[in-house]
Amino acid sequence: TLLFTSPINNSSNATKVSAIVTVRGSHTVELEGRIFRITIVSMVEAIRASEAVMEVAEEMNSIVSALVSLGIPKEEVYTVSYSLTPCYDYDYKPPRLVGYRAQHIIAIEVEDKEIAAKAIDLAVEAGADRVSIAFTVPKEVFESAYEEALYTAVQKAYKKAQLIASALNATVVEILRVNEYGYVRYPHTTFYKAVPLEAEKLGTELYKTEVAVIATVQLEVRISNQV
Repeated sequence: TLLFTSPINNSSNATKVSAIVTVRGSHTVELEGRIFRITIVSMVEAIRASEAVMEVAEEMNSIVSALVSLGIPKEEVYTVSYSLTPCYDYDYKPPRLVGYRAQHIIAIEVEDKEIAAKAIDLAVEAGADRVSIAFTVPKEVFESAYEEALYTAVQKAYKKAQLIASALNATVVEILRVNEYGYVRYPHTTFYKAVPLEAEKLGTELYKTEVAVIATVQLEVRISNQV
């Protein structure tokens, strides 16, 4: 954005420039995902609420036992949510109660890619209904990456302002305003229906995943060629 704050004087040999310029700079730092957050869902439907609760408990106990056998401490298995809801058949008027659905969602975090892949397979074999995985990085790694992205974004924005000023035979004389925007772009996480592996099938393999740390800066500067 270029806003002239004084008229151009055609009577002089040099055009007088005094303008406010708004520019943006953005920079992205790509990081490999080093923390794997796995979410596991156990869901059971039964005619009676007590049956649904008991069956989902049995299934989840099997899942947790499988994770523990992999070396994941039980203390590091977290419940994300638990629910028990009625199920209705809406073909009837009024809707008829036909049973209950119990759902237990847990999550674990691991830093070893192979263990994460095995955890998915074992959870499915133990009866998990859905599994999802998200990728992130340690806090200190993120903070360092964001500082790099922000520093470079500022440099890019200021360089644009200098380029505009130079093209108009002017210089940047004042920085009026600085706005910062930052966010993280994670790989897309998809829930899928879990299907137990057959004996001859290969297990899950996780490939390289990248987390993008993005910083954007908007500068508002004044340029001028007047002393």
